[in-house]
Amino acid sequence: MLRSSMKSVFGARLADVLEEAGVKETLRAEDVTVAQYKILAAQQI
Repeated sequence: MLRSSMKSVFGARLADVLEEAGVKETLRAEDVTVAQYKILAAQQI
């Protein structure tokens, strides 16, 4: 699940970042679209 994998990257703001990207917390990484990955990557900076 993305939630457990990305918690160390985004910390307390993880839920907000995933919501902004339109990604459900329970989604598997292979089901995330390229557009969603780009949004997540932009939020990490």
